[in-house]
Amino acid sequence: MDAARKPRILLIDDDRFVRRLAEVSLRQIGRMEVASAASGLEGIRMIEQSVPDLVLLDAVMPVMSGAETLSVIRRSKAYSDVPVVYLTAGTEDTDRYAHGGVLGIIRKPFSPLSLTGTVQRVLENLVPDLVRGEPRPPILQHAQALSA
Repeated sequence: MDAARKPRILLIDDDRFVRRLAEVSLRQIGRMEVASAASGLEGIRMIEQSVPDLVLLDAVMPVMSGAETLSVIRRSKAYSDVPVVYLTAGTEDTDRYAHGGVLGIIRKPFSPLSLTGTVQRVLENLVPDLVRGEPRPPILQHAQALSA
């Protein structure tokens, strides 16, 4: 049996239904480990405990918005290079998201298959070996290897 580590996804979204749909989709279809947080602050605490391979971040949340959450992530030396993809139901100008350092945007509502396929493609572009089931170095080491 293959004991390779599954990709770890952190989903930060205030909508319980979106969290549940994404969790089930990514676990069942994508065979990924998924943790979820209902707020930006909760998500940041979770990143501090265990750095994920990818963060799916709701762009619009009460109290701490996606942009504010992303700003905190990017200012931290320990996890500033964590890959982030926005989830949004809005029709706002998506060009402004690119300036915040996100890899892309997934529009809500999404289908389970499209969400899983998009996340798998993002992960393949980041670290091909991770999706094939081979362990990968920590994110910081990977980023340093890319810049060398």
